[in-house]
Amino acid sequence: MSTQDMRDEMREVVADIVRLIHPEKIILFSQKHSLQGEMVSFKLCVVADCADKAQTERQLYLEIDSPVPFDVVLYTPEEFAQLKALRGTFASKVRAKGKVLYEA
Repeated sequence: MSTQDMRDEMREVVADIVRLIHPEKIILFSQKHSLQGEMVSFKLCVVADCADKAQTERQLYLEIDSPVPFDVVLYTPEEFAQLKALRGTFASKVRAKGKVLYEA
């Protein structure tokens, strides 16, 4: 699969997440590449208002079919706002180094 195909797959995953849970924000915070430079997996931080984060994560993994492996870390808007302001937290690292792919 070409690098462009991989990026297209990532865009499809983002579109599926938007369609399924209507998040406030999706941030790309990690991509793994093969020795040939092709993206082989990616990780997304999703900020969404949801009552049960574990159930929402399961829903995303069950309903999104992607040939490119991906991981999702889910925060509520309140959690992300609080944690991104605290130095050294994972959320603050995502905010500082991640790339926003979607924002409502």
